[in-house]
Amino acid sequence: MQRKFSVVVVAGLLLAITQSTFAAPKPPANSSAPSTVASVGGILPLTCAGNTARCLYGYVYYGGTPVSGASVRIDSLFGTTTITTTSGGLSASPYFQSSLSDAPLLASAGDTITLTASYNGSSATTVYVVAPGGQQGDVVIPISPLSGNGSDGDLTVTGLVDVNPVRAIVSGTAGSNVLTISGVTGSGFQPNQMVLIHQSRGTNAGVWEQRTIQLVGTTQLTLTAPLSNTYTTDSGASRAQALWVPQYRNLTINAGGTIEPAGWHGNVGGISAFLASGTVTINGTISLLGRGYRGPIFGTSPGSEGTQGEGEVGDGSYNSQSANGGGGGGGQSYSSPNGASGGGGGSHATAGTSGGAGAGSGRTPGAAGNLSNDLPDLTRALFGGAGGTGGNQGGLTDTPDSGKGGGFIFISASTVVVTGSGNISADGGPANGGPHDQSGGQAGGAGGSVLLKSQTINLGTNLVTALVHPGLNGPNV
Repeated sequence: MQRKFSVVVVAGLLLAITQSTFAAPKPPANSSAPSTVASVGGILPLTCAGNTARCLYGYVYYGGTPVSGASVRIDSLFGTTTITTTSGGLSASPYFQSSLSDAPLLASAGDTITLTASYNGSSATTVYVVAPGGQQGDVVIPISPLSGNGSDGDLTVTGLVDVNPVRAIVSGTAGSNVLTISGVTGSGFQPNQMVLIHQSRGTNAGVWEQRTIQLVGTTQLTLTAPLSNTYTTDSGASRAQALWVPQYRNLTINAGGTIEPAGWHGNVGGISAFLASGTVTINGTISLLGRGYRGPIFGTSPGSEGTQGEGEVGDGSYNSQSANGGGGGGGQSYSSPNGASGGGGGSHATAGTSGGAGAGSGRTPGAAGNLSNDLPDLTRALFGGAGGTGGNQGGLTDTPDSGKGGGFIFISASTVVVTGSGNISADGGPANGGPHDQSGGQAGGAGGSVLLKSQTINLGTNLVTALVHPGLNGPNV
């Protein structure tokens, strides 16, 4: 008697800033295995060797293809055996084979066994009732949609790399599968690529989603599924962008290697995102330090107040001590009765700090990141707010900056490992340039957003950060 079965399972938790699960695809109808099983791998000859009464043959499918090197563990009431798929004389595709009736399994017809197949960080498990004679059992391990299809192969980073060189300014409406694009960077988008769409500033700032490209036009992308959110780029403060998200098999950042995207420049940038169907190993650095909202240029009008840092509500303004959304306010003017003060620190997802008061009272640090307005799973992911500049002393000729905010990092992979020498940083940036005479100090930027999703994750200790950055001293402090 011959029996053939197939199973489709997605297992595991997504462990990130929060834990969540993703739904498994529906298994195939029980009447037969999926048509791809027979057409790709074929029916194996199921004659048991020698005096073996019961035996099992099968393929392990990953990405629709039988794969070599998959581990298959078989558990019975009496023992366990582990075998590996490999090429052999019974099929042109790699397969596994095992006796069920011999030691260590000692399984009889009607006994229950458990098959667990593992490959490339993913696994599938099924419970099976043993039949007499030979039987074929194929295990289908689906690729998680959250870790991609591995189509961009393996990447080893040894120097400075931007893995998201293709970006565009976009607009799109919830329920539509069309994105209007302009200002495309890099080599341009391609069909079947995944994109991350992000409302980077303005209305609904921070919302984002992933979609797959179906068609590419000169001024638009047609997506395979409609948008969940509306994305707006207009003549006011609203800015939305889309970027190509590569789908690697395995990604390794060697010591000394760095992934660092272009910083946010008011239209695109400030985001690093990729998927990996296998393992992400970080011995080097992923840096979004100071890649978020921009610090303003120091005011040049004699006796002026400082300038607001950029926040999710828009660019900062000159001569304002008020916070600008998450951007810090400018310091008090040099010509005020109490003299110049330091700028206000940037913040994350809450109001930045207003500019200070009092002579040379600089060294205003970036405000601590506050997730009160963020969702726990970061479906709203903001850049860190920029710090404000200190109040100006008249007659200055230089233009020091306050600190920029941190950017947004998104990684989804089967396995993520950050070693002791590795680091993932979306920290706020430092203030640059020293104040003069009685001018107030420049403020630091706030941390951005980091979202890691994985079935297996090892982040070490203090190796993933989104910290605020302190500001500079005023001259009289």
